[in-house]
Amino acid sequence: MTKVRRVSKLQPMTGQDQLKAWMERTGRTTADTAASLGVNLSTVYRWLDGSRQPSLNQATHMQAITGIPATAWAEPTKETT
Repeated sequence: MTKVRRVSKLQPMTGQDQLKAWMERTGRTTADTAASLGVNLSTVYRWLDGSRQPSLNQATHMQAITGIPATAWAEPTKETT
């Protein structure tokens, strides 16, 4: 009998996860990131802890600077099966 291995669906990285990864990859601190994006330090902290999401304008600007797609910040939709 052949064993069937279940593969879970991979969830795409959230904007929050992508921003953290970009900061790690580029060696930027939260303060560096805030300065690069032209926002307050507290704004970046809120994005990173998930309590806030960037506005569409902020996400579009962030995409130009970091390469993180603005759509990464969109709320995930529930799949129906």
